Amino acid sequence: MAVAAETDKDGSVGYLTILARRNFLVLWLAAAVARLGDNLTRVGVYVLALEVGGAQAAAVGWVTVAYVAPWAFGPFSGVLVDRWDKRRTLIACDLVRAALVLGLIFSPSLLLAYGILFLVTLVQTVARPAFAATVPETLEGREQIHAGSLFLHFTDFLMDVLGFAAAAAIVRFVGVQVTFGLNALTYGISALLLLGLALKLAARPRPRGLRGALDDLLGGLRYHAQNPTVLSLLVVMAAAAVALGAVNTLLVVAIKELLGMDPFWFGIFLSIQGVAMTLTTFVIGRYGQRFPKPWIIMPGFLLAGLSVVLLGLNRSPAVAMGLYFLVGVSNAAFFPTSVAWIQQITPLEVRGRVFAFRLSVTLLIMAASAAMAGPLADAVGTGPALVLMGFVGASPGIFGLFLPGIREAAWPICRPAPGAAGADAGPPAASGG
Repeated sequence: MAVAAETDKDGSVGYLTILARRNFLVLWLAAAVARLGDNLTRVGVYVLALEVGGAQAAAVGWVTVAYVAPWAFGPFSGVLVDRWDKRRTLIACDLVRAALVLGLIFSPSLLLAYGILFLVTLVQTVARPAFAATVPETLEGREQIHAGSLFLHFTDFLMDVLGFAAAAAIVRFVGVQVTFGLNALTYGISALLLLGLALKLAARPRPRGLRGALDDLLGGLRYHAQNPTVLSLLVVMAAAAVALGAVNTLLVVAIKELLGMDPFWFGIFLSIQGVAMTLTTFVIGRYGQRFPKPWIIMPGFLLAGLSVVLLGLNRSPAVAMGLYFLVGVSNAAFFPTSVAWIQQITPLEVRGRVFAFRLSVTLLIMAASAAMAGPLADAVGTGPALVLMGFVGASPGIFGLFLPGIREAAWPICRPAPGAAGADAGPPAASGG
């Protein structure tokens, strides 16, 4: 009876409804435990880099390279995800990551630690698309997929807020090695939970060899051309990534240069942003099902960009805290909602390639943007650089409303006839997929 009460008169689905689905519950618990472990590693590796490499930007910079560089292989990882059994893939990824993280405990040098981190992230290029591809198979209907996807992101953000604080305390009081050991344990627990996933996600037979893999890769790219909504969402996210990478770097500097505060406060600002993302994602997941997705996503881009513009102009710490909160609200609007939309309209056969390609494009653009942030700030100043990047980040919120697929969903009068390319159901899987 309680579950039935979680379905509103307008068809909106509540969180009790999706948590009552056994497979989704298993996936959610596994994801929460693994996300906590991810945060333990992220904090532990940066601390290790500073302890062994000294308080040098280069030491921390190489950690970032180790996190980002493997995503160059992302599109090929997507091919594997769509070929392999998703349940077995997720379990294998957890077990491999657990073994690799244990290696960090005994790493004799920072160089070896970078190598292990690179391999962990390489496994992530398979695990993250496989997870995103699996979520819709644990749910039923567009409303459940929306609620479930947003609830998973809510959990991720909550684990970030709690996990980073817990990781900092663990590193401080018991050391980096224990932190890595606990991280390996979380991956092991996640793998055990996933054993209870009862889904038929067996791999489809595909042509073997390099030729078959290339055909599958091209099939995934063709799918983007066939589905204007998926392609348009990739375009707006890539445009936003141009700003996001630079902004994430510039905001660290802005704390000291523009606000005159100790860099320690950057952690406080990030916590404020994380709380905003957590709360907003929870609300959108529960009540955003009734709204056209473009009117959630595009205002999110606008609000994020304009908040960064104001951060570049602002000199008040109190105002900056409020703006960071708005940045968190806006991030929660455009990112999780766009993921849920793709999960709703993309068939299982090609879903792994779609998410792998999307993750690779956005993360690599963000890395390039972060690299150019320093020279840009040196040339024009930190404040003006933030203003410029803020306007860049806001632009998808305007031009995105006029892109195919997004335009039809935002303006129903422009919607194609059912079954036409770009309609809500999306076209069939691309050949080769």
